[in-house]
Amino acid sequence: MSIFGLLVATVLSRKSFTGLMQRLSTPKGERLLFLISLIVCLTIIITKFVTGGSDFYENFLGENSVVEWLTALFLLLSAYLALVTGVSKGSPYPKWMLLAFASILFVAFMEELAWGQMMFGWDTPENFRSLNAQGETTLHNIHGIHDLISPALLLFSSASAGVSLTKKRPNIPWLKNNLWDFSKGLFPMFFLAAIICAVVVFVPGTKFLGRVNQDIEWAEFLISFSIFMHSLSLIANPPKETNN
Repeated sequence: MSIFGLLVATVLSRKSFTGLMQRLSTPKGERLLFLISLIVCLTIIITKFVTGGSDFYENFLGENSVVEWLTALFLLLSAYLALVTGVSKGSPYPKWMLLAFASILFVAFMEELAWGQMMFGWDTPENFRSLNAQGETTLHNIHGIHDLISPALLLFSSASAGVSLTKKRPNIPWLKNNLWDFSKGLFPMFFLAAIICAVVVFVPGTKFLGRVNQDIEWAEFLISFSIFMHSLSLIANPPKETNN
């Protein structure tokens, strides 16, 4: 995963990234996002049907797995983009909102990695372990909070999928910029994430090509990657009017 992170960093610094941003800034940018979304969704569906229920699939979605690390990576990249945009002079978006997003995304990144426990392998304090559904040093797995995560992800992914299909916004100044405008191109990923979350919430414990509950990791990945692509789209297509 370290190699993958270095690869992503290399891509983001090369001409290919500049070309991606240029394409996102054109009228065809939405089509590009839609194509990327379809490829990602089809890859997940094929992986599920081909390997679901196998040891490979279990490990692929388990704790400290490839999918979990990818989710954390895209959360961190999104937090970085929000921070850089927020502190940049002349940013067309409300700085307080971007800094708030950066903070939330960074906390989500740290939670995904159990605040470093996944990397350094320290033992969870006994008093905290008894409160945590997975025995980790995390807040989102605390009993009570843990049961709300999947419904919260379902609400967010469903709302985001709906927002991506409409451009009507409330008549509130800080909602008028396209900071909240998810592209239609992201609809497939938000929609698939919503379907996965709905299955986990309404039919928990079901087994279909593996444990359905485990598939929530796909939903988390889809949401984090969608937010990352949305961040790139915002930078490529800033609003015409400055709204600091």
